[in-house]
Amino acid sequence: MDFWIVAIDHELQLQRDPSDIPSRRVQKDHLEALLLSELPKRKVRFIAEESKIDKTTIAFTLANTNDRRIPWKNIGMTDAERDTLGAWIAQGARLR
Repeated sequence: MDFWIVAIDHELQLQRDPSDIPSRRVQKDHLEALLLSELPKRKVRFIAEESKIDKTTIAFTLANTNDRRIPWKNIGMTDAERDTLGAWIAQGARLR
């Protein structure tokens, strides 16, 4: 199984917004062009994306409008989940 990881700023991955400054619009256009080119070339079959829970991302939109819909999952955590995980990791470190 192959993995392709695209690491980007959370604001960049969001759908275009009228309030985006011009340089941000250009970055989002580049991201969309990259994804449009690479998703079919790499035969992507699943997208896992850490993103803001209440926002739509460029990858989500492309996954749903692709000729062959690509399953998409938000793997982001809420603040409460992060706090719980942080406490669990800290507790595990103390037990070692």
